[in-house]
Amino acid sequence: DEKIAGLEEAITEKINTPPGELKDKKPPRKDGMKADRREHIASIAEVLGLEVEDLRAQLAEGATMAEIAGDNVDVLIAALVDDATEKINEAVAAEKMTQEEADEKIASLEENITERVNTTPKDLKEKRPPRGKQVPKGPRVSI
Repeated sequence: DEKIAGLEEAITEKINTPPGELKDKKPPRKDGMKADRREHIASIAEVLGLEVEDLRAQLAEGATMAEIAGDNVDVLIAALVDDATEKINEAVAAEKMTQEEADEKIASLEENITERVNTTPKDLKEKRPPRGKQVPKGPRVSI
């Protein structure tokens, strides 16, 4: 009943609020995705010995992570594989995925991460499946 009582007010507010302002009013994601992404970018920057802003700027200019990493690309890939493996193991422990699913994901991590590290951000976006067509199994493992 509380939800219904506030529904009219919420709908009226959304109708009368410009789209740009709606983004600012959205509550933070409950799954912590945005925070995870920030932490992830920060850890990549740390591995590469860069400031987060410098990493973001180079990626925005179209550089691949491999180009940014230079001679440290193998170190970057190893760190990303370790991080993803840890997240997958946490998902198994939290019963969000089976061990069999985890083993399958872990087996392909190095190949997938190597491909992503060598692909520009623009090309990565183009390779993503359209919304609603994504494979829903397991936690999101990003690089």
